[in-house]
Amino acid sequence: MTFANDEGTLKMKRAAPVVFTATIFLSAALLFFVQPLFAKIVLPVIGGSPAVWTTAMLFFQTVLICGYLYAHFSARYLPVRFQAGVHIALWGLALTFLPPDIPDGWRLDASGWIAAQTLGLFALGVGAPFALLSANAPLIQSWYARSDGPSADDPYFLYGASNLGSLLALLAFPLLAEPLLGAHEIASGFAGGFVLLGAGLLACVLMAGHAKSETAVDTSPSVAAPGPGEIGHWLVLAFLPSSLMLAVTSKISTDVGAVPLVWVVPLALYLLTFAMTFSGRTPFRGRWLRQVAQLAIVLGICIFMGVTGVYIGPLQALLLIFAFFAVALWAHRTLYEIRPNAKYLTVFYVTMSVGGALGGFFNSIIAPVLFSDLIEGTITLALALVLVFQPLLKLTRASLLRGLAAGTVAGLAATVVALYVAAESWWLLGLAGIGVALATLLCPRPFPSWLVAIGLTTVLPLWIAGPDDRLF
Repeated sequence: MTFANDEGTLKMKRAAPVVFTATIFLSAALLFFVQPLFAKIVLPVIGGSPAVWTTAMLFFQTVLICGYLYAHFSARYLPVRFQAGVHIALWGLALTFLPPDIPDGWRLDASGWIAAQTLGLFALGVGAPFALLSANAPLIQSWYARSDGPSADDPYFLYGASNLGSLLALLAFPLLAEPLLGAHEIASGFAGGFVLLGAGLLACVLMAGHAKSETAVDTSPSVAAPGPGEIGHWLVLAFLPSSLMLAVTSKISTDVGAVPLVWVVPLALYLLTFAMTFSGRTPFRGRWLRQVAQLAIVLGICIFMGVTGVYIGPLQALLLIFAFFAVALWAHRTLYEIRPNAKYLTVFYVTMSVGGALGGFFNSIIAPVLFSDLIEGTITLALALVLVFQPLLKLTRASLLRGLAAGTVAGLAATVVALYVAAESWWLLGLAGIGVALATLLCPRPFPSWLVAIGLTTVLPLWIAGPDDRLF
């Protein structure tokens, strides 16, 4: 069934994109606004140490994934009207936690486990509103896919509006709200926006429920479910910009020095690339975007590896930011181009959120343990290089496995020689070259296998056999 052919329902049908876009825009803005807001409220109490910031980011990232999972299971297993009832009830529950503030009677125990106390404080102070906001982006798009609105079969354009809202909130908090208002005034404004969001959510569910069919999404068996390879591709494409954004921020902070709000520019560009690419009408697509990304990856690798100098200056920092922007633009556009049918929209967004979280986990947890220097940017760009050339390389599972096998054998052989013969950097580079030659002999065809083998052969001896067990 479709909207009735009377004037009222036709107006509702035309208004649907505006209402859904405004609601998802507001929700995303509130989501990005509440994070620095609550941090501003609690930092005088718990301090601003790196451990506290890491714990706060862990909380927000974990709750975001939980919100996406809730949206996925709700959209997959519940009728639209039941989804709406549950979500509006949760919105009402979240209202009782507003405005966000430190719970009455909460005190920090300096002798206790600070991380656990920080997580508890964030959960009690802002957990419920943040969880509801986290679920809105995939859930609102799922509702639109079940409406009779224009482009209901492809609601991904709403994600662009969502990220635009996030971007504006990201810039508005430090540039407008924080200089002009106190924390409690900002919190009251956030609460007002959250109440307004409830009206938008109600309008969305009424429009979705007004459609004569709750299953506008194609649920026929011909719509194949995404396989592990496809989901893995989404995961890696979401991982790359997230990891690279953090690597660029760390590199600039380390080499250029303390720059006010240095983290804002990469994060703003990260969000902007979503808004620029999640649309069928964007000019940012096609072969030219891939070619720009290829050049940007090479440029970024050169800067990270010190080809332009051991330390970067303002010019190299700008070039590095450009390289990140181009790679993020290509990765996010590729995600849009390989998006699934709207039936699997929530799976797509859960995978993207996990990929983004893995980027943060790799840079903040894994890389500091494995490497003594900022090598994660080079590694991330090397992975991006493989993906951006994949259409030319025709990298299959078989060729990847052959390349990994050859690279492991050759790389370990070069590593053993390096450990017991020489440990000077130039010796290691020479041995890596020998490993490359061995890889060529072991796996001369096809070319993709050879390329993977060369990369692995080069990395293993340089990493394992470096000074203090780590060269990088």
